[in-house]
Order: sequence, then structure tokens, then C-alpha cells
Amino acid sequence: MSSTDPANIAVLFEDTQRSVKVIAEGHGVLAQHIADLETKDEQHDGELDQLEIRVAVLDTKHEELSAETRRRLDRIEAHLALGEPTRPQHGP
Repeated sequence: MSSTDPANIAVLFEDTQRSVKVIAEGHGVLAQHIADLETKDEQHDGELDQLEIRVAVLDTKHEELSAETRRRLDRIEAHLALGEPTRPQHGP
């Protein structure tokens, strides 16, 4: 059988068709996997944004609570006549 034999060409053509089909199916699976990963990435970005907002709110609340605690301690020290407040004054 020569390489130009019609039977040999038909076999090579069928092999090529099978290979192309396998490659196309693999490409489709990879494309779907990439799309799924992009969707998950977008979801994680949204979750990260929400967490950053929550951390900023907690940081603000912590600063407010710290300032209020300092003011209360200063008033208690002054009331007990312990002298000048030991912590620096912040705000009104």
C-alpha cells in the first residue's frame, strides 16, 4: 500500500478527523473550566470587597471605642483625684 493509495488516504483522513474531534472536545472542556474559574474569581473579588468594608467599619468603631474609653478613664482618674490624666488627651 502506497501513501497515495485511496485506502491509506481514507484511513489517514479518519485518524485526522478523530484527532480533530478529540482536540475540539478538549478545547471546549478547557474553555468551560476557564469560564467557571473567572466566575469564581469575580465572586471572590466581591466577597473581598465586602470584607474590606467590614474591616474599615470595625476599625472606625475600634477607634471610637478607644477614644471613649480614654475619656472615661480620664474622668475616673480626675474624680478619684489621682492627678493629671496619664494618657494624652485626644479630641474634646
